[in-house]
Amino acid sequence: MITQNASLLERMRAGDDGAFEECVRAYSTRLLAVARRIVGNEEEAHHALQDGFLSAFKNIGAFEGRAELGTWLHGIIVNAALIQLRRRRRHPERSIEDSLPDFGEGEHQLIPPVL
Repeated sequence: MITQNASLLERMRAGDDGAFEECVRAYSTRLLAVARRIVGNEEEAHHALQDGFLSAFKNIGAFEGRAELGTWLHGIIVNAALIQLRRRRRHPERSIEDSLPDFGEGEHQLIPPVL
């Protein structure tokens, strides 16, 4: 008898868009929590989840089935979240105030409107 995961995997390998959607719905809540714990930021966790699912779907043919589908996805999401962390460390966010010119205390400069 084919298990639900095996059936889902078979359908994803066949390129069934509904199967991909079913997979995302089945695993995204748990995997988002994993990504959130790693990156510590909701927005970056969503990016990691999206990147991880895209990677998984592109490489679904390489999944050999030696682990459960959820376990395989978990590893991919962890890697995507770690990549997100590395990206943040290489390109830390800066305040926009750091990029604005310093006019000194009390000085303001108006920018004329573009006509």
